[in-house]
Amino acid sequence: PFWAQGSSQACFWLQRSPCFTRFAMALPKSKVLLLSLLGTCGASSVSASVTSTQVQSSLEANAFSVYPGYTGDLAVSGNVQVGEDGIGTQVLSFHVEGADPQCNGSADIAGVANACGIHVHAGLSCDDAGDHYYNSNSVTEDPWKPVRYTVDGNGSASGQNVHVVTGWGIGDVDGRTMVVHDINGSRVACALLQGVQVDGMPL
Repeated sequence: PFWAQGSSQACFWLQRSPCFTRFAMALPKSKVLLLSLLGTCGASSVSASVTSTQVQSSLEANAFSVYPGYTGDLAVSGNVQVGEDGIGTQVLSFHVEGADPQCNGSADIAGVANACGIHVHAGLSCDDAGDHYYNSNSVTEDPWKPVRYTVDGNGSASGQNVHVVTGWGIGDVDGRTMVVHDINGSRVACALLQGVQVDGMPL
């Protein structure tokens, strides 16, 4: 089975190694399909059976504000998107401006907790962001510790396809907080993760 996500006119890329099968389907808004692909790679047609109609979509954080209590000069803006690769693994892609310029890849941050981090936290508001969000019953080590950003010469920080095994599904992450840290590990910016907007409507 494969999980697919989409909107009213969605085009899915469903992966079955070693090839990709392009599967187009018109969907009601806010539906997720569990598709069971039948047939072989390269076949002229692929059958699918719909076995679930509960929605989950990709998530986005793009309204960063100063983290409560932070009094420094950093003012983070930008976009973080969170998708899913299988059950329990989130995939981050981000582009932010205004993060700590000292997080430039050459600074010695060994042993500094959360230094230059960009992490999902458990809280549902920036006033109470809580700790890193992962399922400690199934994931023994904090998977967010190594997740960091690096600021380039233009003052931007970007990352693509950053896989984080949290033990939670995308629906569990919905509404959580995305927190940006400075080189000292302090929390400097925060935004809520929400469903991606399509044509003005949330998925």
